[in-house]
Amino acid sequence: MWRCPLYVPKQPSTLKRLLHLGSFAASSFFPLMAQRRWKPDRIIGVVPTLFCTPGMRLLAKLSGARTVLHIQDYEVDAMLGLGLAGKGKGGKVAQLATAFERSGLHNVDNVSTISRSMMNKAIEKGVAAENVIFFPNWSEIARFQHVADADVDALRNQLGLPDNKKNHSLLRQYW
Repeated sequence: MWRCPLYVPKQPSTLKRLLHLGSFAASSFFPLMAQRRWKPDRIIGVVPTLFCTPGMRLLAKLSGARTVLHIQDYEVDAMLGLGLAGKGKGGKVAQLATAFERSGLHNVDNVSTISRSMMNKAIEKGVAAENVIFFPNWSEIARFQHVADADVDALRNQLGLPDNKKNHSLLRQYW
């Protein structure tokens, strides 16, 4: 684990928000580049923050890795929706942010996201449909209820888990 300090403003504003995101991208850049030593074959960048995408892409280029940009939130849309870009979608800040987002989305191998509507938004933003991946960040616990004891025992045996381990009861509860 690498600790990367960042600036957190007491009173947020558009400029301070950009400095906040940029400070994390800057402080995480060198630890990110240090990962070249072990030659990753895949690099996954999680948004927020989109500001880290250029570093991710550089590491991928240097290591020959493929890239996935995983979108948890469309930061630029949120910024524009909250009116943090000054003169709205036509202003310079909005145009620059939109161009930066477009560059990030279009220069990675795949874009994954957490919902079908967000997948559609990626496609609307110009990402090829075949490059968009559905990757939800929740689980469907209902499918793990009312599991037969025999099925739990079979899985426990397959995984080599002893009868007296606590995870045995967790398997019964959530499988």
